[in-house]
Amino acid sequence: MEFIGYVRTGSIEQSDLHQLTLLNKFAIEREYEFSGIYIDNGFSTSQHRPEFDRVIQKLSSGKVTLVVVSPDRIYRSVTELAEFFSFVKASESHVISLDGGIDSNNPMLSVMYEGINLLDRALQRSPM
Repeated sequence: MEFIGYVRTGSIEQSDLHQLTLLNKFAIEREYEFSGIYIDNGFSTSQHRPEFDRVIQKLSSGKVTLVVVSPDRIYRSVTELAEFFSFVKASESHVISLDGGIDSNNPMLSVMYEGINLLDRALQRSPM
């Protein structure tokens, strides 16, 4: 399986060094090698993120593991994160967050995110 990393900072003033250090430590401890680390500096999750688009492309090709420091580097919304998780699963790829918030091989998390997705869809369809 191919491993890629993703780093996002919300402002140019924030440093990506801490996230990069944690990703590299993870790779060394497990003897993994990243084929690429994608970095969006100065982007909030609500903005268009060019490097994240490249991550999506990689994941859609299948058999890729994305490693992030924390799920909020991907999305801040639980609903968007659940949709992303479903996409990753359908692509036969994998996501790990180093803080333990995501491991797409964890069946309990998989069921939880699928439940969030179903609940969100039902709420969108129901009249207010």
